[in-house]
Amino acid sequence: SAFCHYASIRGYLRKILYRNRMIDVDELSLMKEYGDAMNLIRIRHYCFFSKDGYTAELKENATKNIRLITLEEMYQQQGL
Repeated sequence: SAFCHYASIRGYLRKILYRNRMIDVDELSLMKEYGDAMNLIRIRHYCFFSKDGYTAELKENATKNIRLITLEEMYQQQGL
């Protein structure tokens, strides 16, 4: 599911995906469509959490406002 938290003009769109495949640019496009449909956020930041990682194409499209977090990173941050 997708969640949006917003305060004035800046907002964060996040998606958590626990699938047995890598996440691709289609998911990013979908999140951008969600943001456009809400029409509440002018400065958008996208954050994805994925168990199986991301395709090379999605990684290439990642910018400072697109954060790709893996399951391994979440464990590392927790010291597990």
